[in-house]
Amino acid sequence: MTDMNEKAIQRAVMALLGGLAGMALWGLVEILPDRIENERVLLGIAAAAGAFFVSLLAMAGPLGPRWAVALAPLVAIPATLLLLWGSFRFDEVGPYMESGQPVFAFSALVFIPLPYLIAWRMAPDWRDYQTLFNESWSIVVRFVVAWTFVGLFWAVLFFSDALLQIVGLEIIEDLLDIEPVPYIMTGMMLGLALAVVNEMSDYVSPFLAIRLLRLLLPFVLVVLAIFVAALPFRGLSGLFGGLSAAGTLMAAAVGAVTLVTSALDAWDEEATESPLMKLAAQAMALMIPVLTLLAFWAVALRVQQYGWTPTRVAAATAAGILSLYAVAYAGSVVMRTDWMGRIRRANGVLALVLLSVAALWLTPAINAQWLSAASQLSRLERGAVSVDEVDLWSIGREWGRAGKAALARMENMDLDDSERLKERLALLEASSSRWEFESGRGGTRDATIDEFISKLVVRPEGIALEASMFATGYGMVDGWVQSCDRRTPEGNPGCLALVVDLLPKSPGDEVLLFTQVYGDRVSVQAFTSRNRETLDLASVISGTWGGFQDPSLIDRLHAGDFRVGAPTARAIFSGDVELSITP
Repeated sequence: MTDMNEKAIQRAVMALLGGLAGMALWGLVEILPDRIENERVLLGIAAAAGAFFVSLLAMAGPLGPRWAVALAPLVAIPATLLLLWGSFRFDEVGPYMESGQPVFAFSALVFIPLPYLIAWRMAPDWRDYQTLFNESWSIVVRFVVAWTFVGLFWAVLFFSDALLQIVGLEIIEDLLDIEPVPYIMTGMMLGLALAVVNEMSDYVSPFLAIRLLRLLLPFVLVVLAIFVAALPFRGLSGLFGGLSAAGTLMAAAVGAVTLVTSALDAWDEEATESPLMKLAAQAMALMIPVLTLLAFWAVALRVQQYGWTPTRVAAATAAGILSLYAVAYAGSVVMRTDWMGRIRRANGVLALVLLSVAALWLTPAINAQWLSAASQLSRLERGAVSVDEVDLWSIGREWGRAGKAALARMENMDLDDSERLKERLALLEASSSRWEFESGRGGTRDATIDEFISKLVVRPEGIALEASMFATGYGMVDGWVQSCDRRTPEGNPGCLALVVDLLPKSPGDEVLLFTQVYGDRVSVQAFTSRNRETLDLASVISGTWGGFQDPSLIDRLHAGDFRVGAPTARAIFSGDVELSITP
């Protein structure tokens, strides 16, 4: 078989694998949510599919598709099981994933093992730093270049569609209207691009990115040196104002680690040859402990002042990992002998430490929600925080089952302000948003909507609208109630709901809500059906944002003086977009 035929087969296989990944994504986004109600099952399927195909596409280049298919489950299965294990800290999957921390831990569990698996197959030792370094950077470069190509492909495709539509051909548009096609085409182009990038590995390599990063080393070193030199004169008050300062310091430390690593490369022969750059790398390595210590101090002060929260636990964990890098880098420089080799060996070990911490984060060993809830309970018991100051919303609504257990313990606490605590707990139970809780309006939501429903006139007659239909417009309900109390020119209530089917492509009827706002102005909101229980506020309804200066419109609707038909204005149609001008 000729080399050209082998390349063609390799490209076809990678395009096929990418297409399968796109098909899987389409199923996860468009099909499974309508067929599987259990969110934890959906999370498991999505995590397993995502981890499998990312690992597969990342390893298929250097190892070939067969080995990539065999090794990808070794990454996907443990990462998915750990993610699911961690999800049981919450009753629902949504709040668990919204915190963001499981996403970072899961990503680390997926990406960190990849270069080690590649080294296991390609190098004499799976810990071979040269292979680990090159493959880690190569994975990043390959995906960046491949996704850039995917973006260019879609730009060319849209331009081609526009060009063909000039002569009345809608071939591309009709093809893209087939539901799975955009997903499959994106995946195929990604797989094809990865195949080509792998073929051109001698030209598309991390070599250029590493050399460019080295150029930033002296500049960043000067900035950090000025920062450290200014601390004694400017003071530390701005440094410890919040976690944002700690985050900035840790980001600077991560950047410093990356720049030092790029200067050292995979082995001495490829490391920077400039004595000035080597000196800058050593100085940068000695700067990392300063940044890490300040970040640790900033987090510690926040914990001392306000106790632990999941975000602060994550920040402290990140600072702890960076402190290991700081000790390893600075210690290597201080020991002088083979300092570059020491740092490289430390990188290989510390990557495994990071992998272990990411795994532990999803197990009971590091339960950030439990640690935070216990901390806040302790602060409340010993009087370090008052009943009015304790963040009940975060504890009860954002910290999962540990937070709910903490609230249950609070109910039985014997405090000086126990009655006030019970009031706040009752308000929390009745509130559906942080705003309702903090403004003291918890429990008024349903009553306000019920009052509005009781005053609302509905046409055609005989249709009963559920209160849940107007949940998405709750912020406007007070104004709607006031509109119902106003009177039209003929003495009718100033609020009316018209139930009609205006969107044939959307299942169910739509609800147009007409309210007399003030004076002679009538406002209109549109609610479109999304499911059988609720209606969502439509984002646009032509000609209504400014309202109508015609209060008699509500009177005509009361009398049934309306019809459903085509609009009087012509429209422009492009794909699913319909554009029209309101007279």
